[in-house]
Amino acid sequence: MQPRTSSLLSLLTLTTDVLTYILTSVTSIPSVTSVKCLGNLLMWIGHSALVVLDCCLQFCVLSYAYFYQVLLTFLYVLMMLFCLAVGLHSKIEKTSSMLRHKTKAKANKDTS
Repeated sequence: MQPRTSSLLSLLTLTTDVLTYILTSVTSIPSVTSVKCLGNLLMWIGHSALVVLDCCLQFCVLSYAYFYQVLLTFLYVLMMLFCLAVGLHSKIEKTSSMLRHKTKAKANKDTS
């Protein structure tokens, strides 16, 4: 178990123990079943809160990552279009087909 989860679970266990002590000291006839049900309810509420928090954080982190990826792709395409519009073809990344075409053109130029 992760240290953070372990500490949260121990805090939740301590809280249920304190509430159990308070309930048994306040009531004149302690009911063991009601205290166990309350403890289970508190554990369920704590666990549900952790699951909801985990899902929210996971959604936020993944949304940020996808947004960042889309932003970088858009920036790359925008820079490529700018280089094509200005005429800076040397600044554009060369693909393998572009390099093959260039070497063929150079070979044809050398033979003629």
